[in-house]
Amino acid sequence: MTLQPPVWSRPTPFGSEDTRLVIVRGNSGSGKTSLAAGLREQYGRGITLVGQDNLRRVILRERDTPDSANIGLINLTVRYALDHGFHVVLEGILYAAHYAPMAEALVRDHRGHTYPYYLDIPFEETLRRHATNPQADEYGEKELRDWYRPQDFLPSRAESVIPASSSLAETTNLVMLESGLTADNACREAGALLDEYDSGAWKPADVERAFAEDLARGRPSGSHLRDGLSDAPPGRLTDLITRATPVFQQTRSDDTAEKLRLALQPLLDRLAPLP
Repeated sequence: MTLQPPVWSRPTPFGSEDTRLVIVRGNSGSGKTSLAAGLREQYGRGITLVGQDNLRRVILRERDTPDSANIGLINLTVRYALDHGFHVVLEGILYAAHYAPMAEALVRDHRGHTYPYYLDIPFEETLRRHATNPQADEYGEKELRDWYRPQDFLPSRAESVIPASSSLAETTNLVMLESGLTADNACREAGALLDEYDSGAWKPADVERAFAEDLARGRPSGSHLRDGLSDAPPGRLTDLITRATPVFQQTRSDDTAEKLRLALQPLLDRLAPLP
């Protein structure tokens, strides 16, 4: 039987311009799983978690070797989910020696935006973090030392490196912002609020409408929204603007900010029609 070359050996585009792929790599105990769970919790439905441990250890129950079947299964799962319109968070140790060709092909072939991260955590800190995990009784320091690879970056060095000094909350917010997931969430909420307003399901207070009118007089931007929040009344519009403001201040993509601006403007104009 002639074996077919792996799909990552040749360019095979997948996903769309609107899909987001986040890759989170790092040693055991570095916080990958907690970060992935935090991203899903903040984003909600529409994001797929692809965990190396689940596919390799639970589904296939195989050892981690250079030609492991889970490498191909991870590749197929990520591509399938993105082809069907889901965003994807891929997380795992994903040793560069075994997984780099597949991971870098995902970066190369994804039609949308891809954001690889490496959690650069010293061994002593991974040991401390492991002690707080539900799997702490399944393996200990000896196994962690055997598995540990310091600064196991991808050969392309395409990853953003997250240091141990970044807390889980800080890292989650950073990845949400940089990847565009925060902006995408805000766009969805802006559309939902507009639909609720038009249907009568949401009736903003007069102070919220006045707030919208103030915002609608300028082009949504980080400074414009931040200034507006200084005296903003409590309510769903204020909550939305609070989440949207950092996108204009910290996002790495002008396209992401523009997409959010286009989503916010109809809502503001509808709430506060100007002469």
